Amino acid sequence: MRAAGYPGSPYMYLRAASFPVYLRALAFALQAVGLASLLVALLQRQAPPAWLLPVLACGLLLNLLLMLVPRAPAPARRQQRLDDQQADKQAYVEAQRRILGMISTRQPLASTLGEICRLVESRGSDLRCSIMTASGDGRRLQLAAAPNLPTDYSEAIASVPIREGIGSCGTAAHRRQPVLSADTARDPAWTGLHELLARHALNSCWSTPLLAGDGQLLGTFGIYRSHSAGVEAELEERVATASHLAGLAIEHLQAHARLQDSEQRFRSLFSCSPDPVLAFALDGRIQQANPAACALFGHDETRLCGSHYSRHLPGAEAQRILPRLRRSAVGQPSGFEVQGVDAAGQPLELEVTLMPIVTDSGIVGVFCVAKDIHQRKAAERTLQATLDELARSNRELQEFAFVASHDLQEPLRKIQAFAERLQSRASGLDDQCLDYLQRMSGAAVRMQGLIRDLLAYSRVATRAQPFVRLSLDALLDEVLHDLEGAIEAEGAQIVREPLPCIDGDPLQIRQLLQNLLGNAIKFHAPGQAPQVSIRAWPDEAGRHTLCVSDRGVGFDEKYLDRIFNPFQRLHGRQDYPGTGMGLAIVKKIVERHGATLSASSRSGEGARFCVSFPVREQGA
Repeated sequence: MRAAGYPGSPYMYLRAASFPVYLRALAFALQAVGLASLLVALLQRQAPPAWLLPVLACGLLLNLLLMLVPRAPAPARRQQRLDDQQADKQAYVEAQRRILGMISTRQPLASTLGEICRLVESRGSDLRCSIMTASGDGRRLQLAAAPNLPTDYSEAIASVPIREGIGSCGTAAHRRQPVLSADTARDPAWTGLHELLARHALNSCWSTPLLAGDGQLLGTFGIYRSHSAGVEAELEERVATASHLAGLAIEHLQAHARLQDSEQRFRSLFSCSPDPVLAFALDGRIQQANPAACALFGHDETRLCGSHYSRHLPGAEAQRILPRLRRSAVGQPSGFEVQGVDAAGQPLELEVTLMPIVTDSGIVGVFCVAKDIHQRKAAERTLQATLDELARSNRELQEFAFVASHDLQEPLRKIQAFAERLQSRASGLDDQCLDYLQRMSGAAVRMQGLIRDLLAYSRVATRAQPFVRLSLDALLDEVLHDLEGAIEAEGAQIVREPLPCIDGDPLQIRQLLQNLLGNAIKFHAPGQAPQVSIRAWPDEAGRHTLCVSDRGVGFDEKYLDRIFNPFQRLHGRQDYPGTGMGLAIVKKIVERHGATLSASSRSGEGARFCVSFPVREQGA
């Protein structure tokens, strides 16, 4: 008891004023035993036992001595009892205070729970207590404290499952209510432990579940007794107090463990982050900096911490981000790019994200996550310079193509004119000269077609018109009218379905339809009439897909990466005339409209070309 904090002898509860009462009871017991033994001897007509006279003499002697001790008045005895009770209460309160101190100072849980067990055990010599804690998964109980239980029994119950019929503690934890096993020797819940229980006179057990405020199971409090008995009101009250203290100790330890785990996780994230991270106070002073931030700015943490963020930025930049810092300090995250300065005065290009630091007491600071974007910005500048140069080169190329093709028209017309005059006077020419003349005329015609298509290709970019709402049906009517001669000459069959309205450049969409339909009519097998289908459909996002398909000669899909390039042909000029610019123009028109172009085909089975137009935003 002294180890548990209860001062004095183990017999401290046998107060001095109570000794006469105990001595009188002892004298009465000695005399009663002696007289009973004498009576038995007389009835059995036997000689009295040798110890009978000493026992009777001791009884008489004690009575004589007690007659000489004056009895305390009744009021004095009552006062003594009150004093004893008050002393007990003070010792009990002091023990609770000491346990609360152990909890608040985070003493080892086993020590704290051991003190709680001894607090209850001090109320009776036959009490032995145990406290078990629930495992993290809530499936088992683990022995945490049992200062006066036998070692072999403690080892036997070191870990038990939580379910019905597993002793008093396992059952109480499962039911979430107290369980009394008044006779452990006969209780089947203690199967396997009966021998140990009997050996150590653990004849009854009362277990109470320890529950957190939210109902979570923390463990159990068990009381073993050497005799079968119920639960007295005073003991129940003491156990309720002890259970509250045990639950408080376990919850406090778990909360501290969770806090430590959270702090360690934060510290690990903060310290190991590859991106520089700084923590600002609300006044802009740096409170923390991770290793990546120290490396970026070229300062150690002691130099960075305590300094104002503006010391590491040019003056104009510091003023520019001040409003953003203030917004983050009231809970609004923000991201932006900023110029910084390292310890050597070298400029830094940073991408910064500001986020409020929020605790239970409110916003206490601002996190700054920085990323060094110097290499990215250098690459962007190089890329932009390349794009500018490419745009300039493209403009010059387009201007050159337009001027060159335009200037070539005049000499080409003269070649064609003189060729026609020669043909009108060719009666005196031999067959070979006539062949040369025809080849020259044919080359001039092909040259004119190339120039015309080259002009059309360059005008996709140079003579683009604003997008307007277009009726594809109306444009298709115009294109079919223009191709009427080819349709009749080839005997083509055109199947069309209603087409939607889209946003686009009228001249370019007309050119797109004409090129796709012209190819579908042109590329058919000899002796077979072209069959062309034109249809469109919307998807779930509202995009319209226009599809032109035919049953002509088709092509091998391995040439898909070539057919949209300028001047690319898959068939001989003598079989199918053309310059190889038609699909290149289609592709450029599709790109200008932000659409997508796809093609599919099998040689000898026809081809299919589809254009998916994007959804235009209102007002775009």
